[in-house]
Amino acid sequence: MKLLRECMENNLFFYGMIAAGLLGIWSLFWANRFYERAIKELRHLPQAKDKWAQGIIDDYNQRTARGQAVVNTEAFLRTKLPEGRTAGVALHRMKRATGYMAYLCVLLIGAAAYAGYTLSYPLERVYAHIFLGAGIIAALLLLKQSLGFGSKEDMVLDGWIDYLENRAAPPAAETAAPKEAAALKKAESNSEQNKKQEELITQVEAGIRQTAAADSRFSRMLSPEEENIMREVIREYMTSPGVS
Repeated sequence: MKLLRECMENNLFFYGMIAAGLLGIWSLFWANRFYERAIKELRHLPQAKDKWAQGIIDDYNQRTARGQAVVNTEAFLRTKLPEGRTAGVALHRMKRATGYMAYLCVLLIGAAAYAGYTLSYPLERVYAHIFLGAGIIAALLLLKQSLGFGSKEDMVLDGWIDYLENRAAPPAAETAAPKEAAALKKAESNSEQNKKQEELITQVEAGIRQTAAADSRFSRMLSPEEENIMREVIREYMTSPGVS
């Protein structure tokens, strides 16, 4: 009770709510500054001066150089948003600070109301704390809504998607050409291999024919149906593991 009385007598709840309101406005200012700077940097790509923007370009170029195409550009960019920093603090933490300050005001209002009721302070003094805290909370929420962080974030993402997909990405013909050349080379290699295999099968079959012609015991093995079976047996043997 003594602590609550000292807080009420020294107006600490009052000052605490004012400080929370100022800190909330400060966090909104720096979060808004990040978005404004990010939107401005879109006009200077790829010569971005901002560290966050330059980090996106470097990461995208490194992935492209390694042949790792960015299929979902929006997902790639959304993973980069938490890396943004303003005033030395991560962007998502700076945006949440406003909500924390609003919650702090609610706690201070409750503490002031409890102290005023317990210590029998005049209702006018309790109401003053309630009105001040409610006004600060409303001001923070309205200011955050008026700054339009959601629309600004969409502008940043849309600008980066346009740059990465339409300006920074290589033309489709350039990316498709190596794949088509590799597929053509593979098809030619397979065709050449099959050709050599057929020639080898023909040679083995010719050897068996000569053996059958020289020995009458094999003459019945050379019916047309059995010749096909013989070729399939030879092909199966040639393609079996361990046979080169």
